Order: sequence, then C-alpha cells, then structure tokens
Amino acid sequence: MQRTRFSLPAGGAAHVERVPGAGNVGRPLSVRKHPGRVRGLPGVQTPMIGRADELGLLHKAWSRVQKERRSQAVLITGEAGMGKSRLASEFRREIDVACQQCVRGQLSCLCRSKPFWVFAGLLRDFLQISELDTPEHQSESLRLFVENLDLPQHQILPYLSIILGLEQPDDQVTQRLQQIDPNMLQRQTYVAMRQVLLAMAQSTPLVLVFDDLHWVDPARRIY
Repeated sequence: MQRTRFSLPAGGAAHVERVPGAGNVGRPLSVRKHPGRVRGLPGVQTPMIGRADELGLLHKAWSRVQKERRSQAVLITGEAGMGKSRLASEFRREIDVACQQCVRGQLSCLCRSKPFWVFAGLLRDFLQISELDTPEHQSESLRLFVENLDLPQHQILPYLSIILGLEQPDDQVTQRLQQIDPNMLQRQTYVAMRQVLLAMAQSTPLVLVFDDLHWVDPARRIY
C-alpha cells in the first residue's frame, strides 16, 4: 500500500528508523496527489477471467436502478485475494460511459479513528480535487459544488468542510460548531453528506463503490 499512496525513492522507503514493537519503519518522501491501485502489480493489467456471472449480477442491479429509479445495494464478499476489488473496478469501468456519477470510497485500517475518512474520499472524487491541493482551491471547489446542487450553503457547507478538514469561512461559524455536542456534530455532518448524495441522485443515477468496507468501525455502521 506504500507506493499507491506515498511517493518513495527508487530504492524503497528513505530514512529507515527502528521503532520499538514495529521493526524497521521507512519515511516516505511525500503523499501522492493521485493515489494508485492498492492491489495488483504496478503497470500490469490482466483480463478478468471467471467472473462473468458475478459481473452480470452487478449489471442487473444497475439496470434495475435505471428502469425503476430505486436504490439497489450489492455486497461483494469473499476471502482475501479472491478479486473483490477487481470485480468492482471492472464493473465501474464498464458503466463509466453510461453513468456520469460513479465514485469510489476507500476504507483501510488507518481510518478507524477518522470517522469521515471514506466520505472525504467520496467528496474529493466528486470535486476532482486532491488533499494536496491548496485549502483555498478545495474550499472554492466545495462552495461551487454545493451551489450547483442548489442546497442551502449555510446548512451544508460547514459540515462538508469538516469532512475535508478545511477551515470554516468565518469565526462565527467556527464558534457555533464548537458549541455543538461532539456526537450531535458528527450526526449532523452525516446528515449533510446524505443530503448531498440525495441531491446528486435526483438528476442522474449515482453509483457509490466502497472498498474494504470491513474496516468501518461499529460506531459508524448505522450511517
């Protein structure tokens, strides 16, 4: 996973240090602006074999969404290395032309202490921005995004800014959010994200792909 998310020198991780209980730990050069694939060999793309039936089931669910205008949930399960992520990626690639709104959220063991990690990934995918973009660029992209969805900015924008880890536009908003109970603030942030997803799905079908969903912590599963 190192090379997909971090830039490393040609010979591997630089500045190797000895960390008690963890062995040798390498310090990467920087975070990649556009992370690569977590699985598979870099630069190698092989045809998917033996998953025609499973892929067909995904396409049937997609067809029902288009015809009935009702949501569908599909859970792909299996042992590690069985090709679950590859199956989802292949499905996403095949519907890429027909579906203008198909985005992916990635969970990992690193995100269990960060409740909004997966939603931050979805938002950045929507906005076509990176966490390495300047805060000003991210904030402006977010503002235009909410404006185009015709949602009340004062009710939505502060919570989406929390998800992306951005500063609030003014001190009054910051003070108001600080007065909210942390559990209630988290709930309202999830509500704001739900309003965004519903608004996006009004005009055209929306496909959300969550990878490694088993890493979600129990407190967040209800959302």
